[in-house]
Amino acid sequence: MYTITGKEKGVTDFTTVLTNPSVENMKGLAKRGKVKTETKNVKVIEDGSGHILEEKEMDFPVLGFDGHYYSDNAHYVKLFRGVENDMKELSSASLQVLFYMISNLKMRSDSVSVDAKGLAAELKYSSSRSIYDGLFGLLKKEFIYKKTGRDGEYFINVNKLFRGNRLTLLGEEIKPTK
Repeated sequence: MYTITGKEKGVTDFTTVLTNPSVENMKGLAKRGKVKTETKNVKVIEDGSGHILEEKEMDFPVLGFDGHYYSDNAHYVKLFRGVENDMKELSSASLQVLFYMISNLKMRSDSVSVDAKGLAAELKYSSSRSIYDGLFGLLKKEFIYKKTGRDGEYFINVNKLFRGNRLTLLGEEIKPTK
């Protein structure tokens, strides 16, 4: 088990590891059932009852070491490739507002609310000016867009970050990309 003692004073004081300790303690995985494959048609079968839990077409199922199909139920946010270049140029205030937005982003949602006064108090700023400076930086780098008619409401740029599957935003009709 990987532990931090609190006595570390520099990078070299931390323990080195041979394998990634976060993988063996991965949180949010749920065992779904045994997998039965017939070409690309994958069936997830409940242990014991044999009931088909899920059936879908996939190139390869996500199998655990025990032959079961697992789903990842942990909360996550996708940061898309290329966003790191824009993040390097964000101010400290912009990064704090962005991380606040990421932690408050609802699954499959493309918008988030920011109460500048409340967030300033939470971050222990003496005024909301730094929050507005942070929002300005995020707007300038197109991480967010101001939502019409609603103060404190912003659309997120789903090409930079998103929580969930972006296809859900398209509704029933999936438009081909060019």
